[in-house]
Amino acid sequence: LGYTNWELVEASEKASGLACTIRDESRFSWDIGVHCLFSHFEFFDALLDEMLPPKEWLYHQRYSPARMRDTWVGYPVQANLWRLPRDEVMGIVKDLAQKEARPPPPKPRNFKEWLHAGFGEALTQSFMAPYNSQAGA
Repeated sequence: LGYTNWELVEASEKASGLACTIRDESRFSWDIGVHCLFSHFEFFDALLDEMLPPKEWLYHQRYSPARMRDTWVGYPVQANLWRLPRDEVMGIVKDLAQKEARPPPPKPRNFKEWLHAGFGEALTQSFMAPYNSQAGA
């Protein structure tokens, strides 16, 4: 991108950030990443616990706030709106309330329409579209 005013800070011996590969004693490669596994289904959680006891799980604490409006906003942003300016929060909440009162939109034809359908116009413009345009850059 042409920036020269940055500094890389890494806690691990090797650069990895939120995604890396770890090789164990048996030379097996384990890929560690942000979106490895999320579940809120009891039957699935029980199956995982049966396959691999929880004491053997590798837990990865994620903290990756978004920089917005000259402050850090915890991720996911939609759960941390209170960090944004009051007027912006009120606009997002009002838009979401109105979204729920409207008939469902037609099936999205592209990613931006999917964001609007799921997160509303205000949150999409405030965070979802800018974030995803950076993530895909």
